Amino acid sequence: MCFFDRYDFATQIGYQQERNKLELEKEFYSTETDNIEKAIKDAQFNPGEIQRIARERYKMKKANEDVYVISEVDPD
Repeated sequence: MCFFDRYDFATQIGYQQERNKLELEKEFYSTETDNIEKAIKDAQFNPGEIQRIARERYKMKKANEDVYVISEVDPD
């Protein structure tokens, strides 16, 4: 029963590890959902936030300014 049953110790340990992993994923996704909802609310009611998103994500600029994109390169 301890080694040949479908409820043996090794299987139960595997199920527990899978459960722990899924709980961590659930916590991560709930945090991400909260962050996204906050960003949506900010974008709806704050024109400065809309401008920040347009500049950062879509590289938009005003007519009289230059935009420099700085990105880090991983050393190989």
